[in-house]
Amino acid sequence: LPGTRATLVGRITEPPSAAGVRTRFVLDTDSLFTRALRVPFKGKVMVSVGGWGRGGGPEPEYGQKVRITGRVSLPSEARNPGEFSQRAYYAAGGIGVLLRAGSREDVTVLETGGGSWVMREAVLPVRRYLLAVIDSTTSGDEGAFLKGVLLGDRTGLTPEMRESFAASGVAHVLAVSGSNVAVIAAL
Repeated sequence: LPGTRATLVGRITEPPSAAGVRTRFVLDTDSLFTRALRVPFKGKVMVSVGGWGRGGGPEPEYGQKVRITGRVSLPSEARNPGEFSQRAYYAAGGIGVLLRAGSREDVTVLETGGGSWVMREAVLPVRRYLLAVIDSTTSGDEGAFLKGVLLGDRTGLTPEMRESFAASGVAHVLAVSGSNVAVIAAL
C-alpha cells in the first residue's frame, strides 16, 4: 500500500499539533478505502494535513470522527546503524502507517464530541492553559523547549533543535505525550 492514495475513517485520539503550515494528529482508524476496495483496518495512523497553519476554518479536534484522503506511506528505517529510525520511533507509540493529506479539503468531520469526556473537558483545557502560561512568560527557543518537554507540544522547535535532540540520542524526551503530562498536572 505505500504510495497509494487512500481514504481513512477514524477518530482523532490525541490533541492535534501544528508544525508550520501542516497539522499532525493520531487517528485510530476503522477502515481504509482505495479506489478498488475497502479494507477493514484497525490501528493508529499518524496523519499530516496541509493548509490549517495558514488560518481559516476550524482546526481538527480531539475526539472527532473524520474521513481523510491522502497518500499512505510507511515510516522510514534508519539508513545506517545507530541513526534515528522513524519506524522504531512511531512503533513505540503503536503507529505503523503515515498518511499525508494535501489540504483541509481532504478532511471531512463525520462526528464531534467523541473520545474521553475527562480528556475533552478537563485535560485539554488544562493543557491549553499551561501552553498559554508558557507563551506569556517564556519566549523563543526556551519556551519552545519547555512546551516540548512538559506538554509534548513540538510546534515551536526549530529544525536545528530537533536535529540536536536526535544527534544526542535524546529525541525520545520530546516524544512524551502532552496529554499524559496534562492529566498529571490536572490531578
